[in-house]
Amino acid sequence: MILPTINFIPRRRLDRRSGCELEHPQIQLVVTTAAKKAPWHSWAVVACGGMSIGHKGMVYSSKAMGLTMVDLFENETLRQTMRAEFLKKKGTTLYKALLPDGPPPVPENR
Repeated sequence: MILPTINFIPRRRLDRRSGCELEHPQIQLVVTTAAKKAPWHSWAVVACGGMSIGHKGMVYSSKAMGLTMVDLFENETLRQTMRAEFLKKKGTTLYKALLPDGPPPVPENR
């Protein structure tokens, strides 16, 4: 089970559009899907994705994420604790989606 963090340090990233630093809640899971120290943009990692090492890592991570969601669905206290922590850390900050409201404009055929 993945529990709410106690001394959570939010991950920060720079928004390319506004130049503002953004803070967002996160949860992290790391699994092995390729050989250790393999260069990530190489045929070796792609080949591992089609072999048992890649498949085992992907299946393991999907089980971990799925069972984490089951824990959250079944444990009302955990959800309330997480929500309270989120609201406390968020404070009065309002988050606005970087995408504009509504569907994108449809280009005209000429």
